[in-house]
Amino acid sequence: MITIITLIVLITFNSLLLIPVGPTVLGDSYTDISAISDRNVIITTPARGVESDPYTATITIEKPECDYDFMIPYIQTSSEFYASADANSDSIPRDGGILFIIENGDSFKDAIFDTSYPYEANFENLPKDEYTLYTYIADRDQKPVKGENNYDTAKRIGIGDIYIAIGDSVTEGIDGSSWTRFPIQDWTEAPVRSANSRNFPICGITSTTNMITQQNQGEHIELNDHLNTFFNYPVFIMNEGVGRSTTESYLEIMQTDAWRNRVGGLEPNKFLIHLGINDVYGNNQSAHNIQLIIDNLKQEYHAEEDSIYLAIPAAGNNWERYIEEVRENNELPYGPDFKELFTNQDLVLLYGVHPDAKGYTQMAKLWFESIRNSELQ
Repeated sequence: MITIITLIVLITFNSLLLIPVGPTVLGDSYTDISAISDRNVIITTPARGVESDPYTATITIEKPECDYDFMIPYIQTSSEFYASADANSDSIPRDGGILFIIENGDSFKDAIFDTSYPYEANFENLPKDEYTLYTYIADRDQKPVKGENNYDTAKRIGIGDIYIAIGDSVTEGIDGSSWTRFPIQDWTEAPVRSANSRNFPICGITSTTNMITQQNQGEHIELNDHLNTFFNYPVFIMNEGVGRSTTESYLEIMQTDAWRNRVGGLEPNKFLIHLGINDVYGNNQSAHNIQLIIDNLKQEYHAEEDSIYLAIPAAGNNWERYIEEVRENNELPYGPDFKELFTNQDLVLLYGVHPDAKGYTQMAKLWFESIRNSELQ
């Protein structure tokens, strides 16, 4: 049997259940994941996969094109969150069970008591924020059993926005800031990262063919910081830029198993499209290809019109009217004009196409301004 208790304001819940809070609950004395297995209750969902940060919930993102996976602090777009735990049955009192509590440390708290194995909790209507999950062995009155091994914790559970950045080598980050090293597998290894640790340099598909150890930054770390500050909830931008892509070739990329599994698994709710540089100039066929990309996002990934941002490419000719036509036909919000940015400012375009680090900073700013202006309308 599952008992659900919902608390929006934290008033008497802690005193009623005598639940320890703060560093004691988080178990800061533990230094690796193996220590968690000594507990009588252990959270099995969400995963926690980073040994140097053992209580942070994680998701793993597969990049078979680079032959590696990487982990980021947990994030999802749904307001419904599933948790599960395993427990030593000898440690559970008669008619007792596992008490799941999720809270954002501010004004939201929810609790679910499950007395039967498998121990599970389905939390609903979570506002966008970052949460901590606690699990306790509890008696029939839902009072936690004393003992440091009778609880477990998963922190940094993000409910927020996941963006997919679609583009070519400019989106991928070629010739911006990069690091020549083996693939960065999580935020603790990253030389730079966003404030929320979810964006850091990752292996680009094109760089794999040139230099398998090149980790590109692009504009997404700075964009993440802008968005996270503005919205005040977790965000993540998945860099799906592929160098040398045209509008036509990217349609083929979207049909690969690697792309579909990765993007589908993330369940994104926002999309950034910056294509057209390698088409050289705007034309009816290229505009039609972009329309097909938008159609695919709507049909396969349930993208809403107001969640798709379409940029005027940084290089190439005669794109403005075609981008505007596609935008109007689909009632999309205004995306950034990168052609105007690099034409009218003293910014470096390496090989006439790729921004330097300063240019990527400006691109992040323009993406953010487009998203912010859309949200404020």
